[in-house]
Amino acid sequence: MELLISTHPMPGAASEDAFAVAPDGSAAVLVDGAGLPAELRAGCGHSVRWYAGTLAQAMLDRLIARTGTPSQALAAAIGDVLAAHGPGCRPEAGSPSGTVAAWRISPGTVPGSTPGSPPGSPPNAQGGQGDSGLLEYVVLADSTLFLRDVDGLVTEIVDESVDDLTGVERARIAAELIASGSSESAARLAAHRRTTERLRNVDGGFWCAHVDPGAAAHALTGAVPLDRLDAVVLASDRVTRLIRPFGRYTPSQLLHRILTGAAADLVAELRATEVEEVALTRRIAVKPHDDATIVAAVLPRGGPPEHGPAPADSSNRPLVTSPFSTMVPKGLVTNGQPVDNQGHAAWRAALPGTPGYAVRPAHRTDVPAILALIVADQIGAARESDVDHPGYLAAFEAIDADPGELLVVIVDDADAVCGSFQLSLLPGLARRGSLRCQIEAVRVAASLRGSGIGAAAMRWAIEWARGQGCSLVQLTTDKSRGDAHRFYGRLGFVASHEGMKLRLT
Repeated sequence: MELLISTHPMPGAASEDAFAVAPDGSAAVLVDGAGLPAELRAGCGHSVRWYAGTLAQAMLDRLIARTGTPSQALAAAIGDVLAAHGPGCRPEAGSPSGTVAAWRISPGTVPGSTPGSPPGSPPNAQGGQGDSGLLEYVVLADSTLFLRDVDGLVTEIVDESVDDLTGVERARIAAELIASGSSESAARLAAHRRTTERLRNVDGGFWCAHVDPGAAAHALTGAVPLDRLDAVVLASDRVTRLIRPFGRYTPSQLLHRILTGAAADLVAELRATEVEEVALTRRIAVKPHDDATIVAAVLPRGGPPEHGPAPADSSNRPLVTSPFSTMVPKGLVTNGQPVDNQGHAAWRAALPGTPGYAVRPAHRTDVPAILALIVADQIGAARESDVDHPGYLAAFEAIDADPGELLVVIVDDADAVCGSFQLSLLPGLARRGSLRCQIEAVRVAASLRGSGIGAAAMRWAIEWARGQGCSLVQLTTDKSRGDAHRFYGRLGFVASHEGMKLRLT
């Protein structure tokens, strides 16, 4: 199975989308996170990123465990997130929420399936047996699941009740507020609050993932014979605006672009269209841009994966294959950083071409090993005289808490640290408000220099930055490091600027 994953944050911001994918593609989850203004969140301080990431991983774990249908997995996962809020948090008084789309590939008989039915057909209550297994799905709110069958027919599965119920009223209220002197942005936000919040997760309203596991009962569900399918795609609602309301693509055309590797171009076209069609964008959205995420799979002929997904309690966490890095681990990425159920970075990515070596986020316990690499460096040795200084751990805690910073270590099979580097996301107004990635403090153990491990790690870093939507990767290197200059030059870096520093202490 070929997996194609593309996630692009709203320009200048960290992504609030999250996705989780089993290593063989047998299960996948996309969560499009949604927030609340501070005045409506009296009981919960958790971020939208935390909510989306926690829900995506919990949902993947439930799908892999196979203890129920996908809608039951969603209900249980919402309950898991509710429990993860912890004591002292009152999510019912206001917390983030999200839309969900997910699939699971199951061998053999699945209750509620109809063999031979076209994609998206209503399930048969009698059950059925597919020759090569079934693809089950669940969609809650306006994230979309697309199914393409072997004849090229595309079925779009999405619940657009939120726009159907609130769109006209939202536009009317916004127009009235603008006429009375409110700014356009304030009017759109106020209209959104007045219409959307009162209709969320109530009878006669729309349903999304929030704090009520019962919302899962309102999801769209089904099961389709796997041997009738050619591809399956999950997309956040911003992506599908190229279909509606902008009318730039049909569902078939959109899937063709995605499945031929043009997802990044699609998102660039979306951003341009939102600017060109600014009046329409303002009518349908609070924000001029938003996160855009796609999780796609081109399905193999001949049935489901031979071994099936890893067990839910496996210590070898699921992996996801992505164009941003050859292996992005654990199956969950929010803003490029996979997280565990507590919202902490917890992943490991194999470095292509260097068997036995991987990168992962640095832990607090890695700080002494990272400092040893710094001190072993000729320039670092002259700067770092007291490796027990408390400032090092304080600096690590600050980096670890900052969503725009990622401290990475290179490790071997035994998880011994043999390299390190830091990635910083830098928003700016230049280049039309594009995001940059700064690479700092690159260190590789002396015994491994020339082995290709450093180059593999830097290629991973470059693709990570690309996945964040960065338009530029930059770094500085000391003028005395001739070998480093040649190393970065081979990776495509150009000495286009003169670096300057001013020491303050």
